[in-house]
Amino acid sequence: MWLTCPGCSARLEVPVLDVPLEQAVISCDCGVAGRLRFEQVRSRMDSAVAKLTARLRQDLESNRLKLPALPDVVLKVERMARDENAGAPEIAAVVERDPVLATKLLKLANSVLYRGRVEARTVQQAIARLGMANLRDYVLAILSRELYVVADPALGRFIERLWEHAITVAVASRELATRMRT
Repeated sequence: MWLTCPGCSARLEVPVLDVPLEQAVISCDCGVAGRLRFEQVRSRMDSAVAKLTARLRQDLESNRLKLPALPDVVLKVERMARDENAGAPEIAAVVERDPVLATKLLKLANSVLYRGRVEARTVQQAIARLGMANLRDYVLAILSRELYVVADPALGRFIERLWEHAITVAVASRELATRMRT
């Protein structure tokens, strides 16, 4: 986000993506700029969001916006994970057709969160370790994330932080819900 210095009219970048809005600070060589009031940043962000929303709506209505579709493997794994007759070997065969997904599931199964005494070396072992309910969620999360690749580095950083926040909230919510039931 950019603001204009009230002292010299220089264009200044506001580090909104790196700090909470109420802590945003700008500096200028003229010495006039300083701590921004929260309301200033919020109103400018609201304006930017409104412009982006309007542009997205316009692009969507004129068929210029192509919304990404989830890969078929997400739907197949989702369906199979809910099927009582499908087991880890059958699901592993589907997952292994997507090397990126297979690698990420193996990495997750061997992470601190799920690590066992023995390393999961196959996709089937990773699926067994993660469990069917977690598998569905992770496959969706892993492959959905691939849909949000952008050319703008600032927007990419924002999406990355938003994605990490969403995953953190989801994991914490699941953990809280599990503890509330017991």
